[in-house]
This record gives sequence, C-alpha cells and structure tokens, in this order.
Amino acid sequence: MRIALPTSLAALSIAASLFATGCGKSPESVCKKLDEILKDDKEKSKDRDEAKAKKQMEECTKELTEIKTVSPKGYDCIVGCTEYKTAGAAMGCLAECQEKDDKLKEHRKKKREEEEKDRAKQIVEWTKAKDKTFDGTFKDYDDKKTSFSITLVEGFEDKSTGDSFKSYEIENKETFTSAHLNLMTYSKMDADKQEEGYKKGKKKVIKKEVKDEGWIFQLEDEGEFGGIEVDALIKVGDKFIKCDANIYNSSAKQFKDDLLPWLAKLCGSVKAK
Repeated sequence: MRIALPTSLAALSIAASLFATGCGKSPESVCKKLDEILKDDKEKSKDRDEAKAKKQMEECTKELTEIKTVSPKGYDCIVGCTEYKTAGAAMGCLAECQEKDDKLKEHRKKKREEEEKDRAKQIVEWTKAKDKTFDGTFKDYDDKKTSFSITLVEGFEDKSTGDSFKSYEIENKETFTSAHLNLMTYSKMDADKQEEGYKKGKKKVIKKEVKDEGWIFQLEDEGEFGGIEVDALIKVGDKFIKCDANIYNSSAKQFKDDLLPWLAKLCGSVKAK
C-alpha cells in the first residue's frame, strides 16, 4: 500500500514526514523519485488517482523547497536517501537525517504548530453550523426503553452500534479530526466523587455547572496530545442520561473557550420524548 505524500512534513511521523523528499537535486525530482519508491502494484495500475497524486506532488515540492532553504545540509542528506531501493530502508534513512539535524527538527516543529492552529480553526466552524435534531431510543439499565431527542448540528451522524447507548460523530476527513458524543441512561452519581476521578485521570476541570439534579463538567486533558471533553449527567423525565462529548485532539485546546461551552450546550439539549 502506498504511503501518501503529506501536505506537510510536520503532519506525519518523522520518518513518514521526511519521506516526501529524495532523488534528483531539485525538490520536484526528489518528490518524483520517492513517489516511485512508495508506489505498490495497485498504484501503478490504471486505478491510480492522478488528480490526488498531482496535488500530493505539488505539496511535496513546496515542502522540500522550504527545507532546502532552511537546511541545505539536511536537504542533501534527504537526497541521498533516494538511493535506497525499498521504502523501509529509505524511511529509516530519512528519519536519521532529521534526527541529526536540529534545523530540520525546528522546521518540523513550526510546521506542526501552524497546522494545529489551522486545524483548530476548522473545528470551530462546526459551532456555526445549523442545528439538527436527532430522535433516539435505547434500553436503560432496567432494560426499559428510553426515548429522547438531542439538538446537535448538521454534519453529525448517528454512529450507534447497539441498543443500550447512542453515539454521534462529526468529522473533518481532511484533518483527521472528529467530535464524538455518547448517550446512555445512568443512575444518580455523586458529583464530588466524579470530580476526584478527573484529578486521578489528569483532567483539569475548566467549569462545573449544577443543573436539574445533575451536572455538567467542562474538562481539558492535560496530556500532551489530549483534547477537551464535556461530561454531563442530565435529568430527563424520571431518569438521568449520561452524556460524554469530546474532541480528542490537541488542536481543540487552542479554542477551548469556544468549543467547551458548545459541547456543553449539545449535551444539555437532551430532552425526554
């Protein structure tokens, strides 16, 4: 299977990122050489998506042009990697090129930060979409049916696979980013104990709201690659529905002041039918 040339070297792992370099002295010829190395038999056939391949080549060439300016030494190292005949060997070479070149490391870091910011801005656009109401039914812990409605936004899809919970997702396929929301009936919980659990899991409570005998927590995962989350217990009729909504992507943290209240609003919109 072919490894796609990235939109930016910073978007993938070190090896995969730098693999968008190579062969001749010009960035374009380097990319063409590596494109050939990475193709499998299927990609060599008539099924190859030429439009996609052309876009990837343009992105690769642009990235290598930047690298050639940032670190001529690192670029020369990358060019040498195209002498390998197999993808695995070339990948290893490219990883080594970056590991021993501080300028390439810094370049990759800056590119990643730029992409993270752009990705976060696209996530915020979800909050501006039109409302869309979903109706659902699932079995609760007493094996009885509970009917409800929840107001999300256009773009969310029902991804439920069982009858004991409901799961919804909105996804940006270009940035591999998604927001998830899960619902299930729940027995009453002690909010203080819940809060203690967050601390053990290294989740920072940004806001705590008590609502109709239940509660809504807005959380931030303090891990390097963690995201943001809303954990809510909503009173619906004579039962409680547990709502977990999250964007498990570090990009989301940059706009948590916009996204956490939005996720809380989604969870808080659950109503009995």
